[in-house]
Amino acid sequence: MKRFASFVFLLVIGGIAILLADLSRGVWAQQVSPTISSRHSDQVRSVAFSPNGRQILSGSWDKTIKLWDVRSGRLLRTLQGHKDGVESVVFLPDGQKAVSGSKDATLKVWNLMNGKVIKTLTGHNCCVNSVAVSPDGTLIVSGGGSSFGDKTPKYSDKILRVWDSSSGSLLHSLKGHTSSIMCVAFSPNGEYIASGGGDWDNTVKLWKASTGEYIRTFTGAKNRIEGLTFSPSGKNIIAGAFTEDDFKVWDVKSGSLVTSIREGFAPSCVASFSSDGKYIVLGQLNSLFAIYNASNYKFVQVYGSSKTSNGRNSGIKQDPNSWALSAQFSPDSTLIVSGHMDGKVKLWNVPSGKFLGVFPR
Repeated sequence: MKRFASFVFLLVIGGIAILLADLSRGVWAQQVSPTISSRHSDQVRSVAFSPNGRQILSGSWDKTIKLWDVRSGRLLRTLQGHKDGVESVVFLPDGQKAVSGSKDATLKVWNLMNGKVIKTLTGHNCCVNSVAVSPDGTLIVSGGGSSFGDKTPKYSDKILRVWDSSSGSLLHSLKGHTSSIMCVAFSPNGEYIASGGGDWDNTVKLWKASTGEYIRTFTGAKNRIEGLTFSPSGKNIIAGAFTEDDFKVWDVKSGSLVTSIREGFAPSCVASFSSDGKYIVLGQLNSLFAIYNASNYKFVQVYGSSKTSNGRNSGIKQDPNSWALSAQFSPDSTLIVSGHMDGKVKLWNVPSGKFLGVFPR
């Protein structure tokens, strides 16, 4: 069959939108008017690429989770079931299921093929701020509490919870943080869990995933931990704290501070490594985020400004109302998806720094 350079998708929904996608290059060709209901109506708190890189999940304070097709930019499905805003979303390794954490104090496991809730996990007494899934898909970890680390029992959960992903049973309740838990992450080999504390705690703690054993605490941050990730090698943990203009890098084995990454864009909130281990994306509490060389932590590229660091036009001007709240590399490390305060989900090209568009397209 003759290969066409491009293909036009026509969405006939009362003439509301026409979607153009360049399938030969796998990127969107032209922005068009989306359906009103297809975009998020509130902050996008979390974004995630599927394991094969073909789909994206976005979780929002509008209480919904949306599943997007990366190639065409179209909305595949909207997941509804949470009674309050969604704070965190992540795919399971099979790519057919997902886990979400919400301000309604629950976690939900979803079947992405039909959009149905498989199970609801309860036990937190307040907002579930962050969820993560082990590399083998057998464990789920969640952390919760007030976003501002309120010390009152009603709002300060303080307990890290580890669940069996298949049965939904609670395996471990890990105590040690003195305030809310803002973010969680598994090490690449699944051996460890890292958790970031809220206001008045301001620490990162390391735990044994299989037993829940406490290992050590990483100190140095002066405010609540907003972004947390392991390096692909598992040797380092990187975390960003609210109102601080740097990211801390710790050695996992010794607990010592390796370095601080400081560029001074704005308060730090997002940290995510590329799967090839070459770059780390660090997000800021404004419309900017940047990538750095993962080997020496030197600045490489800024996204979200009218000019990229090397002078090329990124295709979008800085928008102070579109703070980057979440960002993640695609599995092949060529794309970055970002979630924003104004409800937008944006796609970026890593090598060029070009802005590719807003979902849906």
